[in-house]
Amino acid sequence: MANAFVSFAGEDGEFVQRMVQQVEQHRHRLWHFTRDSRPAEVYLDEIVSATDGCDIFILVASIASLDSFQIDKEVQLAHEKNKVILMIQIDVTTDDIQATHPGWLLPLGARSYLRLDGQPEQKLFDEVARTLESHSHAPAQKPARWAADATLIHLHNLSRVLFQTSAVKEFLEGDHQFFVSANKGVGKTLLLKSKRARLMEEHTQRSGTRSNVLFLPQDKPFLDNLAGEWPTLAKDKQQLLADLRTSRRLWRMALRLAILSHFPDIFAQLRPDDLQIQLRNSLQQCVPPRSAATIVFRTLLTTQTTKAIHVFLDRLDAPVERAFRSIHSGVFCFIDTIEQGVSNLTRSAWINLQAGLIEAAWDVMTSNNHIKVFASIREEAFANYTSNSKVNLYSAVLGLRYTLEELRKILDSLTQLYEHESSFHQFAGRAKVQNLHCNVEEDSFRYLHRHTIGRPRDLVVICSQIANEQSHDSEERFRDTVNRASSNILLPLVFEEMNVFLDCLTDEVERNRFFGLLSHNIMSRREVEAVCAAFNGLDELDLPALHDQGVEIGHPFCELFNCGLIGTVLEDRVQSVVLQQFKQPSDIMTRCESCLPKADYYLIHPSLHARIQQHQRGNNYRVLRYIAVGHRYGWYAWTSELVDLQKAVLDIGDSGLRQKVFDLIENLLFESGDFTVPPHAASPLSLDVQKELERRQYDDAYLQLENFLAAVNQTTPTRN
Repeated sequence: MANAFVSFAGEDGEFVQRMVQQVEQHRHRLWHFTRDSRPAEVYLDEIVSATDGCDIFILVASIASLDSFQIDKEVQLAHEKNKVILMIQIDVTTDDIQATHPGWLLPLGARSYLRLDGQPEQKLFDEVARTLESHSHAPAQKPARWAADATLIHLHNLSRVLFQTSAVKEFLEGDHQFFVSANKGVGKTLLLKSKRARLMEEHTQRSGTRSNVLFLPQDKPFLDNLAGEWPTLAKDKQQLLADLRTSRRLWRMALRLAILSHFPDIFAQLRPDDLQIQLRNSLQQCVPPRSAATIVFRTLLTTQTTKAIHVFLDRLDAPVERAFRSIHSGVFCFIDTIEQGVSNLTRSAWINLQAGLIEAAWDVMTSNNHIKVFASIREEAFANYTSNSKVNLYSAVLGLRYTLEELRKILDSLTQLYEHESSFHQFAGRAKVQNLHCNVEEDSFRYLHRHTIGRPRDLVVICSQIANEQSHDSEERFRDTVNRASSNILLPLVFEEMNVFLDCLTDEVERNRFFGLLSHNIMSRREVEAVCAAFNGLDELDLPALHDQGVEIGHPFCELFNCGLIGTVLEDRVQSVVLQQFKQPSDIMTRCESCLPKADYYLIHPSLHARIQQHQRGNNYRVLRYIAVGHRYGWYAWTSELVDLQKAVLDIGDSGLRQKVFDLIENLLFESGDFTVPPHAASPLSLDVQKELERRQYDDAYLQLENFLAAVNQTTPTRN
């Protein structure tokens, strides 16, 4: 028998009652607020107590629940208490949830959700009962505890979760930086949350009792944000946001009005008798008491016409500024993730929505030194907007970056917090993992890292799956979990988060069509150009002429490169070596359609490679062996010849001869168990294989094998 807490919206009450009635016939006990709450009890106390006593937290996901603030908090509470979460989707898809509440999906295990999907309710109720039964008989099953969403991290864990580089420490302790710029998943929210917690503690200690500074928002959420998916804005509204000057004015007005709404006496100065009735009504509608800046901004933008917005900004700017300058007490505002929920904006509007906030915040702080505004901005937006004022902001912006070694330390630290193990290697149960494609061992952290695009959140998401599925018990399960989590969880997140910068790969159907054109996980520049032409329904020979004429065509490889999913082979001039390079979170993203660096070879990211393999079984996509694909992995003098040789060998019709060539490659490359190449590649086996290729007239394979043998005779590469 299992005890379960049921979280649901009131509109789904009848469905829940039917489910409870059926499931409890299997001797399980389900708690839900409508039936089991006690009169006169405080709601929050009831929820905390019921959550503490449950084995499983059942989330009924529906259209109604997506709009429920209380359900959001109940999910957060369940995750903080390390409860197993079972999601039942009754009239929403996973994509709907991802768009509005991605934090609901991150704590789930790989099979921790059920769908109604038009099936009889009784069948679904039986599945719920069986799921509860499996958990009641498996108390050793470890729930996912790793928090991939900073909103789920409890305040008392902030200092343990946040990894403090010298730059991060300077931001927390200093008083000259106010903005954080980084890609999604790097830790902007966590850093802002930590900054606010630190400032609240400092100012409380100074005053002795309570803070002498007004912190906004005053209560939860800890950071102000544009939560929830917006309706599609009309073209004129999108054009309004796409203009940086207007976006900046909107945010400046929203910030000042929101702050003034917490000072009723001063705010009253904005309602003189001679103010136009329409303007006075707009002010009252857009700025309720104790407003948040994002609420004022959103209400003003969505309830007023474009003309009315301009009138509002023009007529109220002077009186608002006078009132705002009369505030003489400290106010600290914290604003985060304003790009969420507005992914349907045009690219320019998406960029300048965020840039306008940063510049408006700077204006507000310059206007009144008692006011401090801390905010985050996506790196893609900060790097791609232009303004005369931008140069003044650089010293106030922290570009959040982590090196590979810092990411390793972050993971070790989080392992100690969540798993009580001294290091990631100990949690994973192994320091090395066998690379099945290369027949060599590689560091287990590097194996995990190369299946991500280099963000701390990526590492946490995969580790959450490892913990939830206990995949550290065997090396095979560890590899399988890393591969599945990378392709099934991280990859869709990347496309969703970069959607505004996608043109030809926005639609999943088009993405799959493009993936179906890929031939290998490592492709030459000519192959890339051929695929690009085929994707656009063109002949490869027509591409140069179209480029010269300025004709716009889809560039899927450029879009994948900006997503960090296509790598190149480039020389590292500092270290004088040739390495594989994938775009990292610290790299500046450009909007140029020809942004794909010129290189001889391009590599499919492991997460994308795993995804393609899942959906292309039996098709023409082929995997090249003996080459570990990953950021900063080696590309030796013989690797190019190995790529060309394998492609030629894969075209050999005789499977026995193909295997002979692969056996020869393995004898040459992996005789000592790593990438050390024997000093002499010539052997009776190589001569026999060459003769047979020549006799069978596999001229391309013969030539490529000759080139490869010459390369390994001249090179002794070092290990990765």
